[in-house]
Amino acid sequence: MRLKEAEFEEKEAILEKLRSEFSNAKEAESHTKELLCESQIRVHELEGGIAIAKQEERKLADLVDCQKKELEETKASLEDAKNEANSLQKKVLNLEDLVAETRRDVEMTHKDLETAKFDSDTRKEKVETLKSKLHVAKEELVHAKEGQELSSSKADRLEEELDKLRQEKTTLRSELKLATEAEEKSRTAMDELALVVIEVSKENNETKEKLSSTQSDLKDAKEEVESLKKALKNTEDMFQGMLDEVKKERDRLKDEAERLKIEADESISSSNERELGFVNCIKRAEAESNALKREKIKLAESAKSAESIALKTRDENCKLRDILKQAINESTVAKEGAEIARAENTNLKDELLEKDYILQSLAKENEALRIKEAAAHENIKELKRLLNSSASSTMETKTTEEKQHLGEVLKEVQNSNSILKEHSYSKKLTEVLSVKLEEVKVPHSNYHKTTMDVEEDPEKEEMLKGSIFDVADSPVAPPNHNHHHKTPPLKTPPSRTPSSTFVEDGEMLTLEDLENLDGSQLDDMDGNGSSHRKKKALLRRFGDLIRKTSFHRREPSIG
Repeated sequence: MRLKEAEFEEKEAILEKLRSEFSNAKEAESHTKELLCESQIRVHELEGGIAIAKQEERKLADLVDCQKKELEETKASLEDAKNEANSLQKKVLNLEDLVAETRRDVEMTHKDLETAKFDSDTRKEKVETLKSKLHVAKEELVHAKEGQELSSSKADRLEEELDKLRQEKTTLRSELKLATEAEEKSRTAMDELALVVIEVSKENNETKEKLSSTQSDLKDAKEEVESLKKALKNTEDMFQGMLDEVKKERDRLKDEAERLKIEADESISSSNERELGFVNCIKRAEAESNALKREKIKLAESAKSAESIALKTRDENCKLRDILKQAINESTVAKEGAEIARAENTNLKDELLEKDYILQSLAKENEALRIKEAAAHENIKELKRLLNSSASSTMETKTTEEKQHLGEVLKEVQNSNSILKEHSYSKKLTEVLSVKLEEVKVPHSNYHKTTMDVEEDPEKEEMLKGSIFDVADSPVAPPNHNHHHKTPPLKTPPSRTPSSTFVEDGEMLTLEDLENLDGSQLDDMDGNGSSHRKKKALLRRFGDLIRKTSFHRREPSIG
């Protein structure tokens, strides 16, 4: 019931966890939808920014076109100004040519006037000469009045010449008038030319000023054009960079929008899958909860049946109590038997004291044997020395003596082995080897009596199973009463182990000493390898026997 309730609580906890995960998934989905909406708003804002940037770019392109048109107009006006300057320069050159021609004409007229003045002077001289001639003629006429008749013809000639001179004078006067008129005309022409030259110089200066102003305007226009070109390039570069950044931002936002769309689709699909999983889990949990409820009902029914079984077991317990009372009565009988066994144990303690006396006597005998063994070792050493030093003739006699001596030693060892065999039966030997006054066991002499009683009465056999009387079979040897010497009692040490034993003359041997006995001592005592092996095998059997008896003694104590 408790396990089912714990499983039901675990299922409810899992269901609560699934519901919390489902709510978290819904919150994450709403969060992703909000992020998607924000990204879409950002994309729309950036698209609006891109449209505004495009409009500004168009405006800048229109401004650049207008500036280009103005530049072309300034270039056209500059060309017109250049053409006007060239035409004015041509006019100035033509006027300079006209001025040069007029100067030439004036110079020619000056030359003509000079020639005319020279001619008039010559003519004046001629007139004066003619006047002098006329005066001379008049004088001659005066002188020739006398010969008027002679000189009448000459007078006529002179008058004709005077008429010719008068005609020439009138022609000269007309030529002089023409020359003065020409000179006046040339003067007026010179004045007009000077005025024209002044006007032309003024116009030339004006054109030069206009040309310089147009050139300065042209330079300013060129500088403005250069600055506008630089500004245009800068604006183009700036707008190109802005356009590239906007394009990059647009691409990034498109990628981000696509990524967000993909993530939103994935999150929606995953959320749908989670919802389906959660719904399936909820259905499973509900089904499991229903199954648990059914199991709970079944467990309640089984609890009821268990209660009925418990009532039955109570009745059985009452019956068992009656049986236990009977068993207690039987145990009282067993206690009485145990008291009898204790009385027997006291008798055994007395026997153990006698065995202690025996052990002390055995220890003394063991010491005597040790002395004999030491003497034998010394004899063997002397024999070895004698063998090494003596000659071949005496070797045979000495070896026979040595063999006799070794035979005596072997007899002594066999006697010690017979003593050990006499003390090797199971119950008494274990009591001799490891005894404690508090843990006294039944002697082997009473073992047959107890076993016979148990075999005759099977009820006692069942009661005494695992008791102190249930021991293993061990070889029985007749007790040796040859060593019952009454000596003062000696206390056995409490640290004596069950694996220890005594040999002749009271020498104490442990199981380890018997198993790990050095073969060199036996070799010193006996040179024959077969006797050494027999000795060692005998000692090993003796150790195995001690182990078995100690093991059989431990088993009833464990039971």
